[in-house]
Amino acid sequence: MADAVATQIIENGPRNLVMSFTNNSDGTGEAAVVKVDVSVLGVSLTSLKIRRIIYNVTSGSVVISWDATTDSVIAVLSGYGEICLEDTQGFFNPATTGNTGDILFTTKTFTAPSGYTIILEMTKGNAP
Repeated sequence: MADAVATQIIENGPRNLVMSFTNNSDGTGEAAVVKVDVSVLGVSLTSLKIRRIIYNVTSGSVVISWDATTDSVIAVLSGYGEICLEDTQGFFNPATTGNTGDILFTTKTFTAPSGYTIILEMTKGNAP
């Protein structure tokens, strides 16, 4: 068996990108799974900034990272809540060695029935 996962693009405009992710886990979990693939979204490698994360994670945690030779952790989520960085520059890609610009999810200590719903609100380019 495998986790039942879904990705939905809510908005993909010239400035804003909003995506929703869900996982209903059978305990398999996810390891460094590409959730935001900049190559298919027409976004340059380092131009995305995460401005807001809304999350509900049950029975485990989710590590969100920028993909690189050594991934750069953005946030570790458990429980439910919101990380709002709308009044700041947000989480930006540090462009370390091997950077792809993609955003990865890794689940930790997921057992059946673990799961998550995560919404990422992002801006493209140098938009403040």
